[in-house]
Amino acid sequence: MSKELIETVSIMRFILDNTKRKWCEHLEILIKIKYNKGDRFTIKDIYENFEDILQQKYPLNYTVKASIRQHLQKLRDKKIIDFIDNHGKYILIA
Repeated sequence: MSKELIETVSIMRFILDNTKRKWCEHLEILIKIKYNKGDRFTIKDIYENFEDILQQKYPLNYTVKASIRQHLQKLRDKKIIDFIDNHGKYILIA
């Protein structure tokens, strides 16, 4: 199976999963579906790939981009990702 197909199926499962999780856990799952350890990405990539999905999970959240930024910081503190620079570039480390 291609990586794109696996990613699409994983995201569909994520959307349909009703398991109660915290915001940070949802963002971590999505990042790990899309990226492998050592992959680099930008905050723009995160917005483009996950903003609509997270809006579906949290329909009453009207500040999804701000929530993404906040939880990227929490993932950094948990040593899941690391900031490469102060220009919105990240690396998946765990």
